[in-house]
Amino acid sequence: MTVQQQRIPYPARVAICLPIGAVAALVGNVAHRMGAAQNIPYGLLLAFLIIGVGAVFSRGFAGTVGVAVHLIVSSVVVWQMSSYGPGGDILMPTGGASLVTFFSHYATLLWMGGMLVIQIIVVCLPSRLFAGLNGGRSSVTPVAPAASTAPAASVPSAVSAADSASAMDPAVAPDSAARNKESRA
Repeated sequence: MTVQQQRIPYPARVAICLPIGAVAALVGNVAHRMGAAQNIPYGLLLAFLIIGVGAVFSRGFAGTVGVAVHLIVSSVVVWQMSSYGPGGDILMPTGGASLVTFFSHYATLLWMGGMLVIQIIVVCLPSRLFAGLNGGRSSVTPVAPAASTAPAASVPSAVSAADSASAMDPAVAPDSAARNKESRA
């Protein structure tokens, strides 16, 4: 019995990037302040790792559009969490007398800027790096088996038509073949 793989439609793959971006931003936003008071920003590194893994998965799963959706959703979530709450309190402080170390003072700004930079870097990476994470799409060109009568996939050749004609036809003048080789060099 042969099991066939069901492909997820492209709009559904893009829609899956919405909650991935929201969860990555939410968890990263909570984690980015860990260690900032001791001036050891392990929470900031963890938050960057979380947002980077979400962006790479979105890029591999739904392409550039998927990581763009991830970037927009995660930016909106972080922007909403950086505003004042209903009681006037704030989750992401950017200044104050109690913030005495460098990372306790700047961790929020580094998180907000670094989150965007990491996702933009993922957008700019070449698509061949994400060939194995492509959501079931095959990047391998099918080739007919050796015993089959079907034609095999064609491979572009570096030999020009004039060179192949001169190799097959002895009536072609040798100097025309030499000219073709010189024109390619």
